[in-house]
Amino acid sequence: MSIIQWLLMSLKSLVEIFWASAVFNAAGTYEFDMTYLEDDKVFIAFKDSWDSSYWKCVVGTISWNSITYWAEYTFSAFTSTEIGCTKIDTNKVAILHGTWTTKVIVASISWTVVTFWTAVEVNAEASDYWYSIIKVDTNKFALTYTHYYNSNAIRWYVIVWTVSWTTITAWTKYQFSWKCWGWTQIIEVATNKIMVAYVDNNNSGRFSCQVAEITWLVVGTYWSIVIPEWAQYAGWWSLIKATDNNVIITFNISAELWALTASVSWTTITPWNWTKLVASSASSSVTSDFYSVAKITTNKYMISVRFYNGTIYTWIAVIFTVSWSTVVVWTTEELTTSRLERCRNMQVADNKVMTIYHDYDNSHYGTWKMYTE
Repeated sequence: MSIIQWLLMSLKSLVEIFWASAVFNAAGTYEFDMTYLEDDKVFIAFKDSWDSSYWKCVVGTISWNSITYWAEYTFSAFTSTEIGCTKIDTNKVAILHGTWTTKVIVASISWTVVTFWTAVEVNAEASDYWYSIIKVDTNKFALTYTHYYNSNAIRWYVIVWTVSWTTITAWTKYQFSWKCWGWTQIIEVATNKIMVAYVDNNNSGRFSCQVAEITWLVVGTYWSIVIPEWAQYAGWWSLIKATDNNVIITFNISAELWALTASVSWTTITPWNWTKLVASSASSSVTSDFYSVAKITTNKYMISVRFYNGTIYTWIAVIFTVSWSTVVVWTTEELTTSRLERCRNMQVADNKVMTIYHDYDNSHYGTWKMYTE
């Protein structure tokens, strides 16, 4: 290692830091999602398993190295296991929740008070689960969900919703896959352009990723990305928009963590470079648990992943940079030695990422940590 490299690494250790972990819900918190509202406010939606499994939410105000939480609000007594939320604007959040029957509700935030619009059923038929939600334009959001018809027809749909005053209106639903299973994610790749990822059981359980244009009340024709054979059977994954029409897809492939850079141009998705972020060995491996990637600052990202180091399961944060289409691992930090069931990362300011997680070793509490540079 050169003197310059040593100095850079020493400086990095001084300016990069994880705050001490703290609890946002002192009860069993297994399902959750969050979104950033700006003005140093973060919105967290979660299921309180110790209070009849009600769906609740809380707003936190970030101040330097602490977060002050407002009162908790119950927005649904609807028993379900899935949750997703996205910011509509700085004072409104759309929350998607349910299993078997899926509903969407809008939370309106005014000063320290949260009120809720009437919940709207996403699908009149039963058996909806595994879904994702994202803002796609001013007063529009898109969501995906599966509908279980039978074991041979588990169909994926996408619906765009328009928000007007205190009303949300659904457009026609569009089916983008008729036989799939497991986790899905939807992201915005440019204005009125979305990307969805899922496991395609109609194609031998391979990972699939598609893009569609949204024009007025129409979700346009999808086009797909070509994934190499060796990477098609990915475990968990997480997508993030880097810049307009450029994305980063992270995969768990054969107990190793990989990143793929790709660009979207007209009706073509072009994969660029594959980079191994975390390698496996005879005694260590990345496990197939929920994880997520977030932007730290321009061209710099953090992904949290469950890792077995040969002795215990721990959670690590991998910091990496992207220059053009090349990914470089910057450092790997230990997030916590607690056993986490899942976690969620979100950029809450330039050079600041908030992580919320289910802390298995601390009474299953809903917990948060902050990474700063």
